[in-house]
Amino acid sequence: MNFRVCDNLVYWLHRGLAAAGKIHAKPLAGIQRDGFQRILVVATTAIGDAVLCAPLIDSLRKALPQARVGFWVSAAAVPLFEGRAGLDSVLPYHGKYRRVRQSIEELRRERYDLALVANANDPDVIPMIWWSGCKRIIRRPQRNTIYSFMIANPEMLSASHTSGHAIVRNLEFCDLLRIPRGEARTRIEVKPETGSRVRSLVGKAPQPWWCIHPGSSRPEKQWEAGRYAELARRILGKFPGTLLITGARHEKPICDQVEREVGEGGRVHNFAAQFRLDELAALLKCVRLLISGDTGPYHIAMALDTPTVTLFAPWDAGSSAAINGPYFDREIHRVVETAHLREPISTIEVDRVFDACASFFA
Repeated sequence: MNFRVCDNLVYWLHRGLAAAGKIHAKPLAGIQRDGFQRILVVATTAIGDAVLCAPLIDSLRKALPQARVGFWVSAAAVPLFEGRAGLDSVLPYHGKYRRVRQSIEELRRERYDLALVANANDPDVIPMIWWSGCKRIIRRPQRNTIYSFMIANPEMLSASHTSGHAIVRNLEFCDLLRIPRGEARTRIEVKPETGSRVRSLVGKAPQPWWCIHPGSSRPEKQWEAGRYAELARRILGKFPGTLLITGARHEKPICDQVEREVGEGGRVHNFAAQFRLDELAALLKCVRLLISGDTGPYHIAMALDTPTVTLFAPWDAGSSAAINGPYFDREIHRVVETAHLREPISTIEVDRVFDACASFFA
């Protein structure tokens, strides 16, 4: 499939329908006046983006206890949010142009009358919301979209990059809906049975357990396996405990490489490609520290009150620690960031990361 051709076809189809008067965006003032009962929060991009919507979900539930609130997230993230307080349903997004008819039917069954689009890749998400019957769509301020003619607040979308922390930006939906903002912190719940199952896999490995998640979704965020291994050897050489290595299926090669280069026999357990996201959350809840790049598990750990040391190498104005880094409990969430925008992550030295980690083991 030629995605670029499909993207253009989908966009111009909807442009044509709008020009013909078949698509009318509902204005924000009308949404505020008429009210809503069934709300869809949309974060179909990265796992971290979905976690950063938790304060918005909690705010909606507190302010609108009778409303039905759904969450549309990537299929991989569904187990992380199923059964979470404040959510009545969690729907899977299967990826660009995948299972489009199924997704529209699932949305249609929920009969949403308002969609809050925090993070979504164009061009398919907003049209799927529209064709599911939900005609009232609000886009997070500053997050642009090619479908500005289909949303309620196009005048708020002029910025090419967001400014201000993502948690705060998501809470701006509350201002637009004229409801109070809740607490600006993320929370994830771990089911007791999931926690018990995961702890049994770690067994009686000496504590404290600490974790390295070396993989990343983008090469700009990827610290070298050799550096993670050097860092791990230094920590294991100075402090007691067991290193747990985690990663998704596509991250298994780098996890295996870190394991090989660390050595240390029984003091290293490699769990790459073994956990769903809810199981990974259960593991992270048990560890003393997570060391990683700016990736989904880092956001999960913060939502579980697990201390973190996170490497940031921003490639644009919207990927810095100021946007996606720690916003609360900063004394237990530490950032090691490159000195300049677009500076390679390889310029972060092992000494800097070790110094950031050491006090958690003292």
